[in-house]
Amino acid sequence: MESNLRRAAARMMLLLGMLLLTQGAFSQDESLFTSDWRDPATGDWLMGFRPEGVVYDCRVWDYRTKVPEGDGWALLLESGGETLQVKVGREEDGRRSIAVDGRPATVCEKLSGRVMPDYPTEDGRGFTDNGYRVDSVTVCGWYVNRPARLQGKGQTFEVTYTDVLTAKERTVTAPLDSLGRFRVTFPVLNTQEVFLDWRRIAVHTVVEPGETYFLLCDFGSGRRLFMGRDSRLPNELLAHEASFRSPLYQDPREQKMSLEELMALGDKVLAQREALLDSLTGCHPTLSERYRAYFRGNVLMDNARNIGQARFFSPDFRLPRTVSDHLAERYWSRMPQPYTVHAQAFASFVRDFLDDRMEYCGLRASVRPDELVCEGFIRASEEKRQLMEAYGVAFRGLEAALAKEADEALRDSLVHRFQREQAEALAYLDVLMDDEEAGAVVRRELTRRALASRCTLLDTLGCTGALRDICLTNFFHAYLDNNRHSLPQELLASVEELIGMESAKDLLHAEQAHYVALEESPVPDAESLKSADVVAGLTDGGEILDRLLAPYRGRPVLIDVWGTWCGPCKEALSHSQELYEALAPYGVVCLYLANNSPVESWRNVIREYRLTGSHCAHYNLPPEQQAAVESVLGVRSYPTYRLADRTGRVLDVPADPRRLAGLLESVKGIAGQE
Repeated sequence: MESNLRRAAARMMLLLGMLLLTQGAFSQDESLFTSDWRDPATGDWLMGFRPEGVVYDCRVWDYRTKVPEGDGWALLLESGGETLQVKVGREEDGRRSIAVDGRPATVCEKLSGRVMPDYPTEDGRGFTDNGYRVDSVTVCGWYVNRPARLQGKGQTFEVTYTDVLTAKERTVTAPLDSLGRFRVTFPVLNTQEVFLDWRRIAVHTVVEPGETYFLLCDFGSGRRLFMGRDSRLPNELLAHEASFRSPLYQDPREQKMSLEELMALGDKVLAQREALLDSLTGCHPTLSERYRAYFRGNVLMDNARNIGQARFFSPDFRLPRTVSDHLAERYWSRMPQPYTVHAQAFASFVRDFLDDRMEYCGLRASVRPDELVCEGFIRASEEKRQLMEAYGVAFRGLEAALAKEADEALRDSLVHRFQREQAEALAYLDVLMDDEEAGAVVRRELTRRALASRCTLLDTLGCTGALRDICLTNFFHAYLDNNRHSLPQELLASVEELIGMESAKDLLHAEQAHYVALEESPVPDAESLKSADVVAGLTDGGEILDRLLAPYRGRPVLIDVWGTWCGPCKEALSHSQELYEALAPYGVVCLYLANNSPVESWRNVIREYRLTGSHCAHYNLPPEQQAAVESVLGVRSYPTYRLADRTGRVLDVPADPRRLAGLLESVKGIAGQE
């Protein structure tokens, strides 16, 4: 018995000695556990050591054991149930041997700067181009030595990028765990420009389909590194930022500069940035071909976007013809591929340039209801058809007369005479505009003509098959998004006929199925959709508004003036469930007034965002009544929000749900609560 106790005590002393030895050695070689090492042959970041774990193979591994071995270390690491044996040699002249799972050791270089130094060899590869097939990218990482603002619950890591098929910004998020680690996987169409956690670290980089990237951000040392099978370009972009604030990114009127002068400045910026790239590659000759291509493409597309946006500073919102031609020759024909590499600037430029170019090519689509009656698209009696034919003749005569007359007074006289003589026809056209069936015909025919014009313009400009597919997908997506209604069969057939990119067709078919399903489903709590009959015959905006508010006396009312055609309106409505939850304690009623919104689209938006319940009331008033109410409310833009108190009095207080804190303070004031 006594001998057993002595043996147990001896084993305990041995274990205690080993523990003290390990702790002593750790304190003596503490620098290993705050260091990063790269393979000098490839230049890639191989392994990073921190007191809390080890970064290897795009993962964070926890220490299972740390045992001194000679002048180095034998480490047993664990991640997700998998173990890894690592042997680290002694540091000599900034080098250590690192062996993983018994494989031959790599003599690694210690990293000393905040970013990766130059890669040792040249790299002439271009960007991966997968033909625009949907793939995925994973970005994982670790925020080390986080400041207090990045600690605690509810912290997330964000990836933001532009989807070129929809020309919309997408954001995906992943939670930060208690140690600051994250992992997010998101779909990409091709090699893609992305913005990583812009509010905190503002990393602008490029990722390639099918790849996994690990991002280390050490807030203590300021070090930022990418690990991955092919992380060279992201590391080069961290070391030599290609983005810049262009002098074109401002209102040319503030610089007292014409748009032609802005165009010339763009050429100057291109030359300056090319000279800067020459200087940079002279100092860093192994910068990859992808980095050089991205640098050049970034300034080209940034110029294109800024010059295209400058049309909004012109009195007629159009670029001068010389500037438009310059954009076509200098930028449109030279856009870098894949187009997703500069997705944000690409989407903006394509939208603005094509819209502006339509005017110069005489391709702006238009449609007149009187012509649709005459052509049989809108059903009408023979009497009305003849009325519209006479109106068309008179209208063309008016256009010809106005083109010849320069005197404003005489021009006004011609218009007033036309209005008097065509009073019956104009009254009938007003009736058509209020008719849902006729309105649908007008919208459908206008869309058909706009699509034909878009195809003609693309043929005139010349473009790759991928660019044509992207531009046409933008067109069809805009129809679906703006109308919140399924594509008519004629347009759906055009998708198959005109677009070859399978991923683009898949996107449009999915959106089509979404809206078909909405249209086939009932509106829940349909009593939230109110009839305009309650204000029939009223013309005064104040009276109409008072009648609409009357049922809710005794409750605060949030008035939302919106439209199915309004992107910011729908973006705000998509967050309505959070709004309803916040307002519920105060008994607030949400009164929605739709501007110029087709009935089916109106219903679809209400279905899509679940804007129903006892706290919701929706009106889709006739245009004249809606305009009268908007005049009383002082509507200047959409969406517009107003708050009415318990008596129905509209208050001049913060009421925008997108700034929820301010709205809640206003509501609390009405409710008499703190």
